[in-house]
Amino acid sequence: MLNQSDWRKDIEVNYRRREHLYRQYSDLQVNTSTDSPDSICQIIVGKI
Repeated sequence: MLNQSDWRKDIEVNYRRREHLYRQYSDLQVNTSTDSPDSICQIIVGKI
């Protein structure tokens, strides 16, 4: 059983990572609006 602080830290880390990915994705949408969704997904997967 994880203690409270570890659990909280984990959620915070995951949230920050997700927020960072969303920011990257929205930047990519601006830059690659003409590209297919598949290529955008490949770029995102490559960056993780």
